[in-house]
Amino acid sequence: MTKRPQIQGKKNFCLVFKKGLRVRILYLTLYFHAVSEGPVRTGVVVSAAGAVPRNRMKRRLKGLLRTHAALFPEVPGMLIVQSKQSHEPSFGALHNDFVSGLGKLRACLAP
Repeated sequence: MTKRPQIQGKKNFCLVFKKGLRVRILYLTLYFHAVSEGPVRTGVVVSAAGAVPRNRMKRRLKGLLRTHAALFPEVPGMLIVQSKQSHEPSFGALHNDFVSGLGKLRACLAP
């Protein structure tokens, strides 16, 4: 299993948050910012009230990114998944929300 390219550095995270396309869904907010070249880079931002829930959510989101890499937009760019963390959803609910968000993101990017 190869490791996906990640967003690194405060400058790149800020660029995606400020200039990226944003799709809000129930448990997540997906950000996408197209770049001129290179693969889709991913980053996961999770804020939780403790290390155990935060790490569990990060593992779940990274697993979804790995599992659904084929659903990402075909355009080279960056995608950030940010958890709202109102409560900890089940993996099934998180999966359905993530797939729905990717569909909305693809629809926004379609010409």
